[in-house]
Amino acid sequence: MEYEFLDDENKKKIVETQLAELEATHFSLMMAQPSQLTDPQQYTAWSQQKGVIEQTLISLRGKRDQMFDPIDTRTPGDGEYWDIKTGKVLKIEEE
Repeated sequence: MEYEFLDDENKKKIVETQLAELEATHFSLMMAQPSQLTDPQQYTAWSQQKGVIEQTLISLRGKRDQMFDPIDTRTPGDGEYWDIKTGKVLKIEEE
């Protein structure tokens, strides 16, 4: 679908916001982990919810990487530099 009012920058912000919210939800869920021994039903429900959030995070990260070039996180080697505009490690061009 073509979007009239959403450019790539806005789409990326939306995806990043969704990822941040999912990560916050996952973190909160991990802080409230019930005991598997004292309440197995609650633990099962918690575990299923955690699994759904983790799968959603993995899926959304994959879609983000398909939509937008992921940032190159490797350290530049000899004859390379990290370009802040593109987020890529590039070779230094000799003149």
